[in-house]
Amino acid sequence: MSAKQNSIPLTVVACDEGQRAPLARSKASRLRAAVLIAIHVLAAIHIAHWLTTGKTLSPVEPSEAGYTFSRGLVNAGFVLLLLATLSTFVFGRFFCGWGCHLVALQDLCTWLLRRAGIRPKPFRSRLLIFVPLLAAIYMFIWPALYRHVVAPWQGVSVPPYQSHFYIEGFWDTFPGWTVGIMTFVVCGGLIVYILGNKGFCTYACPYGGIFGVADQFAPGKIRVTDACHQCGHCTATCTSNVRVHEEVRDYGMVVDPGCMKCMDCVSVCPNDALYFGFGRTAFQKPAPRAVRPARRYDYTWLEELSLVFTFVITFLALRSLYDKIPFLFALGLAGITAFLGMTLARLAYQANVRVHWAQLRRGGRLTKAGVGFAVGMLAWIGLVLHSLTVQVAEYEGNRRLDAGKDTYFASGSKPGSITEPARAALTNGRDWLQWAADWSLLPCARLQGRIGSAYNFLDDADNAQARFEFASRLAPRHDAVYRFELALLALGRPSPDASVAIAHLEHILRRSPDYPNAAAQLSKIYSQLGDHSRAEAVWTAALERRPHDIGLRTGHVQYFLFRQKIEAALAAAHRAVEECPRHVEAYTLLAGLLMERGQIDEADAQLVAALKVVGNNAHLHYQRGLIAGFREDYAKAREHLTAAVKAQPTFAPALIRLGQLARRAGDLPEARRRLLAALQVQPLDREAADTWAQVVVQAGDAEAAIEQTQAAAAKDRAVLFRLAYLYRAAGQTAEASRTMAIFEGREPQ
Repeated sequence: MSAKQNSIPLTVVACDEGQRAPLARSKASRLRAAVLIAIHVLAAIHIAHWLTTGKTLSPVEPSEAGYTFSRGLVNAGFVLLLLATLSTFVFGRFFCGWGCHLVALQDLCTWLLRRAGIRPKPFRSRLLIFVPLLAAIYMFIWPALYRHVVAPWQGVSVPPYQSHFYIEGFWDTFPGWTVGIMTFVVCGGLIVYILGNKGFCTYACPYGGIFGVADQFAPGKIRVTDACHQCGHCTATCTSNVRVHEEVRDYGMVVDPGCMKCMDCVSVCPNDALYFGFGRTAFQKPAPRAVRPARRYDYTWLEELSLVFTFVITFLALRSLYDKIPFLFALGLAGITAFLGMTLARLAYQANVRVHWAQLRRGGRLTKAGVGFAVGMLAWIGLVLHSLTVQVAEYEGNRRLDAGKDTYFASGSKPGSITEPARAALTNGRDWLQWAADWSLLPCARLQGRIGSAYNFLDDADNAQARFEFASRLAPRHDAVYRFELALLALGRPSPDASVAIAHLEHILRRSPDYPNAAAQLSKIYSQLGDHSRAEAVWTAALERRPHDIGLRTGHVQYFLFRQKIEAALAAAHRAVEECPRHVEAYTLLAGLLMERGQIDEADAQLVAALKVVGNNAHLHYQRGLIAGFREDYAKAREHLTAAVKAQPTFAPALIRLGQLARRAGDLPEARRRLLAALQVQPLDREAADTWAQVVVQAGDAEAAIEQTQAAAAKDRAVLFRLAYLYRAAGQTAEASRTMAIFEGREPQ
């Protein structure tokens, strides 16, 4: 072939003198690097302050905001995320470019790669671009919706918001050093080499998911003047994969939500045509000034779906694996695996395949690099599938173990007299968990603890103790839950060992002073031993440390009741209301004590005050209904109980009382409706089942109801419980006993 035939004619674009200027170094990047270094220095000072004083400001990390919605702990991370989001609505996505440590690591990695002559191509996917937003919904939006919408509707109690700015356990919510360093290496470094700069921001970061949406509403944008000559320097210097010159050409501003306002493009513009300014938002952008070519992606739609499948499988396989891989780390690994997995798949049907660093297939033949890549990826995929198998076995074991516990309680099992159905269900769950532990590549404290719990319910104290001790050794930073179980095991043996229990509980309070129930259990032991001064000292220390903890306040009241010190219990209940004014439990506890002392009016007044502070609450309305019933003011009782059901339609205690009131008033259809609604929520409630059965018999519908309930019991075993009460109310005592025996597993069905 001649040289002429080998040549490819290229169009030469005319340009003026300004466009021929070489690409300048960004002045903004130096300033930004200094700011990011300063942020890391402040973080180091923060850690040093905690190490030297033992207490410090809670981590200034956006992920901490998840605890604000799930646990009600308002912390520095929540404030940071809130301020960063609000500022993004005005100035655009500045925080990512100027305040994020992972962006700093990714930019450093990009700089090092460029120094080595490597410029990774950005990975472009249609579907994985939504991962950050979905991750943000999972981490922040769903917990907020659950707290404020779902939980009130379901009647689930959630802790109210409380200050958590100054803490002792600074490192409790972070992974260990090894996992932390690996997270930074993968999410801040390796992901750049494989997916291009800002690969983590684009395909994994949940904060980017929030800021990317907020940026679209921001009037602050990179904008352009008429001095722009489309030289492309802005796009060439952008490290966020934004085609700046096209954006400003078509819209007069950058509307891409990936723009992190790092100002590099403004700094390198040879004509000073770019600037940061305020004006239209991205939603108000004008029609493009020219026909924009269709956005090009790297994959077909079938390949895109394969990417999503690989991403999801990898994420599910790796997230929390062996208690080691945190959420963000799993997202980063899933993104890398999706890209490399699709590259491996292309080796099977594309003649030429290349990744950034090597040609893997050329002319339909694998290269040496391709063979090495294929072997390595197949090994990694095998590891992912193995991890997924272990995770599925653990999930199934947990599900079956929880079902076994439900059977245990429903069948009336007690330690030492467990029924066969409960034993079989618990053993099944334990075996699944044991299989997961046997096939795990690393020992896992979480798995060992769950297996220990199964042995505990199966009355095998020795095996339970061995598992809890093993779990405690595997997770010394988070061993409180296992030590607490060991303390209870020591107390529950035929010859209780109080000294062992005390040692475990004191260790918990030294390492995890906020662990729930540890102080209450320790003080109870000291009280039983007659050492009341130590018991009081435990409570004093715990309440000084966490005066607004409703669990501690409630336990303190119970402690005085246990010692039959009613006046002290009442004083402690009043203090609980003072210190925890947003907690319903404080008011209901105080009202209950006042009712026991005959101070009915004072109890009702406390509940009225609580409704003004807490707002519409089913438990408070229910308590007022009980008081009205005690006064034999049944109309008022019905009013309060109805208000409780309106506040929480699934509040079974109120439904049962309404059913009983309707029966008392002779309204049997209403009574039946209310009691059936209660049984839908709590199918094993003895009071609801008994009252419902009596109402059915009283209405003369026993025969038809028995037939219908028998049919329902064939589909739902729990209905046998209700059927037994119906037989008994109808006078068929033999059938009632037999049905209950079948339900409890004492007779075959």
